This record gives sequence, structure tokens and C-alpha cells, in this order.
Amino acid sequence: MKYNEAALTELQESLVGLKDKLVGQASELQTAATNLMNAWEGNEGFVAFKQAKDAWDQEFGSADGAEPGSTIYILNKLSEAVGNALVNAKSADKAVYDGFSGA
Repeated sequence: MKYNEAALTELQESLVGLKDKLVGQASELQTAATNLMNAWEGNEGFVAFKQAKDAWDQEFGSADGAEPGSTIYILNKLSEAVGNALVNAKSADKAVYDGFSGA
């Protein structure tokens, strides 16, 4: 089975890095949004801001990344899939090697 281990490793690390950066931004946004919503509670600006913040969370995800379909969630699932593909490829290689070496 032919695959490029270095490329898969780099891709996985890149996906994790992007997810981590987005999680950091989501965390900072949540802190700022909480402070702003506390200050604006009860006025018209609060409702509009909360709608925009909820739309952000749905599209990009919150710091916990639990929103299925969000960018954070998808990046996490992609990095896991790439990592699993690499593990599976290495396992297949080992099984073939062991089969030919009599191990």
C-alpha cells in the first residue's frame, strides 16, 4: 500500500493547529461576549448581539467544539480521520510484512 506518511502527519498536525487556533479565538470571543451581554442585558442591543453570537457558535463552534457541523467540530473529525487512516495504513503494512516474513 503506497502512502506518504510525512504528508499525512503534516496534514493531521495542520488540522489540529487550525482547530486549536479557532478554539482559542472562540474562547476569547466567549469571554468578551459574556461581558458584553452582561452589560447590555435588558436593552435592544443585547438581542441583536446574542443572535449574532449564536450564529457564530453554530457556524464556527464554541470553545468546547461540541456543535456538530461547526468548523471546529469538522476540523476535529478530519484530524481524527487522517490520524486513523495513518494508523490503519501502518497496521496494514505491518500485517503484509509479517505475512511475508513468517512472523
